Amino acid sequence: MLSALSQDNVFYRENFSQCITKDVKHQNWYLKPTFGNWNHFGSCLAKGIRRVLETPEKKDKCLELFGNPSKSFMWMLTTSKFYNILFDIAKLRNKWEGHGPRVSPKKYEERLKLINSYLIKLINLVNDNFKDVYLVSPLKSIYKDGVYHYQVENLMTSRAPFKSINIKTLEPMDAETKYVIHKDQMVPVPLLPLFDVIESPEKEQEACYYYNGIDSKEKIAQFISYHFSKEADVHATSK
Repeated sequence: MLSALSQDNVFYRENFSQCITKDVKHQNWYLKPTFGNWNHFGSCLAKGIRRVLETPEKKDKCLELFGNPSKSFMWMLTTSKFYNILFDIAKLRNKWEGHGPRVSPKKYEERLKLINSYLIKLINLVNDNFKDVYLVSPLKSIYKDGVYHYQVENLMTSRAPFKSINIKTLEPMDAETKYVIHKDQMVPVPLLPLFDVIESPEKEQEACYYYNGIDSKEKIAQFISYHFSKEADVHATSK
């Protein structure tokens, strides 16, 4: 959502700037993001998008920024049901891990069962809404008759290596940027560098690293991975 909306600063400021200016504690949340802050910001953006999509003079502009996705995709991305689940999970997390006592193995099993039930709810909301969506990294292109014919890596897979596919776009894509593009549309949406695909320390495979805040000493972004234990976090300059 943030990647799509940030393409037009004027449109963002007019419709979504309140998400970080209303409450002082959220103004610089991205310097040290938390589960709660992501939920707050995502929920605010989603609510704003729902409002914009109900405004005739703003709807088309908003959908264009998102690459003209399907109606079901936009519903999934912005429904309050999604964030109600995440807020419930955050409350459980804070209650159990932040302030709760140690519990028995049986109690942990009960907690796991409850968390799994929330996971199933999220899966049901996502459903197959990504079946016609590509997450890509550009490789090479040919420009012909006003259209860019790209060979790209499709990053939507359960494991590496990534497969190459061919797509068409109306705009050029930066080789260092990841994009989302919807099937039968030719409008690539550049994603903010909140994640990257980085080679493992053993040089054997690649994994996804996610933005996790700013190193207060080095003043550069930190990224974490859930794949490799030897090098679970890296700085933005590490590749």
